[in-house]
Amino acid sequence: MTVDTLLAMIPKLRRVGAIYPPDVPGPLASKAYADAVRSRGLEWIPMPVTSAAQVEGALRPLENQAVFATLFPAGDLRPDEILRVASRRRIAIVGGVKSGALMFYQLHHNDPTGRFAAVLDKVLRGANPGDIPFELPDLATLSLNRSAARALGITIPQHVLLRATEIVD
Repeated sequence: MTVDTLLAMIPKLRRVGAIYPPDVPGPLASKAYADAVRSRGLEWIPMPVTSAAQVEGALRPLENQAVFATLFPAGDLRPDEILRVASRRRIAIVGGVKSGALMFYQLHHNDPTGRFAAVLDKVLRGANPGDIPFELPDLATLSLNRSAARALGITIPQHVLLRATEIVD
């Protein structure tokens, strides 16, 4: 789980936030992330922002902590601005490691397009969507960025490195 991995790397972690454009639905604002963070005794801080100008103020309460971030352009919100402010405030970013974040955890379905087509076929043939079994992801990947960890003064524990699917330097 992402929160456990963050706690392994940042033992003094007390607050975790999510910065995201409010008009982009997705997992960053989800109840599941909030519940996972709170269940470990951490404070959850959702931060919907609409512009790059709001990033500085939004991230201020998370200095030396961690944040889930939308690292794709959305309106006036740019990934480079989030990463710049987070770096200056020593905030670990969970997002795309190749763009400079500390880590990224992702769940995958083996054949998402094929599975979607199969479910859609059942619905079009008259099946009740509520009767179609829920499918769980069959693969989880963890990507880590050692350069980001060094910049934050974080030593990635060996057991976390061994769980990583990808390590970016």
